[in-house]
Amino acid sequence: MNQPADQHDVVLANLPAGQTERRIAFAIALALLGTGAIVVPFGRVELPRSDAWAPITDTFIFIADLLTWFLLISQFNILRTRSLLVLASGYLFAAVMNVPHLLTFPGAFTPTGLLGAGLQTTVWLAIFWMSGYPLAVIFYAVMKKEPGPLVLHGSTRTAVTASVAVVVAIALALTWIAIAGEPYLPKLFLNRSESTVSLRYVGALLLLPCAVALLLIWFRERSVLHLWLMVVMCGWIGQGIAQINTSGRFSLAMYAARSLFLISSTVVLIVLLKETMTLYGRLAVSIVALRRLTAEKLQRSEAYLSEAQRLSHTGSLGWSALGGEIYWSEETYKIFEYDRAVKPTLELILQRIHPDDRDVAHQTIHRATTEGADVDIEQRLLMPDGRVKHLHVLTRALRTSPGSLEIVGAVTDVTERKRADEERERLRQVQADLAHISRVTTMGELTASLAHEIKQPISAAVTNAKTCLRWLGRDQPDVAEASEAAARIVKDVTRATDIIGRISTLFKKGVLQHELVDVNELIREMIVLVRSEAERYSVSICIELAEDLPKVMADRVQLQQVFMNLMLNGIDAMKETTGGGELSIKSEAADDQLLISVSDTGVGLAPEQAEQIFKAFFTTKEKGTGMGLPISRSIIESHGGHLWAAGASGRGATFQFTLPATVAAHI
Repeated sequence: MNQPADQHDVVLANLPAGQTERRIAFAIALALLGTGAIVVPFGRVELPRSDAWAPITDTFIFIADLLTWFLLISQFNILRTRSLLVLASGYLFAAVMNVPHLLTFPGAFTPTGLLGAGLQTTVWLAIFWMSGYPLAVIFYAVMKKEPGPLVLHGSTRTAVTASVAVVVAIALALTWIAIAGEPYLPKLFLNRSESTVSLRYVGALLLLPCAVALLLIWFRERSVLHLWLMVVMCGWIGQGIAQINTSGRFSLAMYAARSLFLISSTVVLIVLLKETMTLYGRLAVSIVALRRLTAEKLQRSEAYLSEAQRLSHTGSLGWSALGGEIYWSEETYKIFEYDRAVKPTLELILQRIHPDDRDVAHQTIHRATTEGADVDIEQRLLMPDGRVKHLHVLTRALRTSPGSLEIVGAVTDVTERKRADEERERLRQVQADLAHISRVTTMGELTASLAHEIKQPISAAVTNAKTCLRWLGRDQPDVAEASEAAARIVKDVTRATDIIGRISTLFKKGVLQHELVDVNELIREMIVLVRSEAERYSVSICIELAEDLPKVMADRVQLQQVFMNLMLNGIDAMKETTGGGELSIKSEAADDQLLISVSDTGVGLAPEQAEQIFKAFFTTKEKGTGMGLPISRSIIESHGGHLWAAGASGRGATFQFTLPATVAAHI
């Protein structure tokens, strides 16, 4: 389990030691070693006997080691490394072993000590203690030296409990050996105060694990914990050196060794306490800075929110349905036009609701508070000066706990949008009226041509009717010939009816109706209406219509108007040309849309006029209104397409437009 870098940097095991701290640590280490070396020549000097000295130092060492274990365990809970748990267990072992050592020390409580201790019990307990802690440091250094740290993946509480149980069990076992096996252990004391020569050799042997631990830590990275563990090991080595020339429990060597033990036991504790206080100080400063930063961010966020609500005319609200407390943002106060000092209530809200909307408001509030229903509704406000505001209210019901209901929502002032919608509708109607006028005007210009177009089938019908009468007026009526003449009459009348129907549709003024329109069929119908006008000016009409052309969703009359306008413009451009002209109409499908082209071979269109001709009242004709093409473009764009022109002076012009083949018109 990898820990974040910021956690690694706040624990003693990984916190790098500073240059000043290293100098202080080296100075203390040298002082401890030097003290041990200085004591050696005078180690056998007997000092006044003090039976309380050992219990006092044991008590202090026990407290210091126990506190050090607790602080190391707190660091282990952060890093979760087994090496740190082993080191903490070493301190716990040293603390626990001090308890039987204190109880069995001769003269501390009884002349021979408690727990049934023998003459050798206390010294062997000390040897066990002095062996266990350096071994724990060695294991710590070796485990830290692994390529990757041995990280605990289970519960830290379980690991700590297990380590405590193991340490206590080992301590109890060693205590039992020192007490029950005392007769079988080597004799290191002759009496309560005098030691044998063997004790010096044992003391020298105990220097070996301390030296190994010191060397292993020396070659590790210089973190704060490693640095001060080296100082501790130097203190242990110093006390071992001091006891090389000891004569017993109350010699200068023993007193010096106990003092060095006491100093060594408190070194890591003092450093841990110091670093902990430093970290807590930094933490306090960080918390203050974080709170300040959070407050600044909150103020900035509230300022942004307030400005966004002001720009969008949207206020927020909160309502505790059970307590009845209502919260409004500043923008909500502005929308309802109440003073900021006024406490919002349901009565104040209903007071502003338009009388015609109050019943709906009551029902909506009831459903929201009793059923927890969400609200998405538009309401009107009637202000004191008679103005009417339109609001869009959106709320959600939240059950924060059983039996409680909180309603949160937003209120948007859509008055301007409503007015804009009404204005758009009015402009849409004006545009429709203008388009109708344009159609009527265009049809008026085609009166002569349309009269000729209608006159042809009517004249044919009259001729066929006379023929039919003639066949029937014979002495022997020829019914077969008469029937054929009658059928031609029906065909001619139907043709005239269709022409009149198309003309009637173009004159009609009504609501736009969207339907699936076959554009090729529409082109053919419009050619019928303009054919006479084209023939009048010797203009031929050529069509190139794609097969299986997709239908479009559009208003049929509006598309008829576009085709009529483009076709008549093309014919008009070819009036003055010699030898007649050609009007080409082409349809094709590409990329889910239809492309329609209307081309002529007339006087052409200057490049700079390609966009100008779509501006209202701009015209290149002497009697033109300048409204046909702008209206045509607006119609095509309202259907989701685009109309544009291309051409060059003297070489005709081409008008093209697109229509979506699969998307309904957006009108």
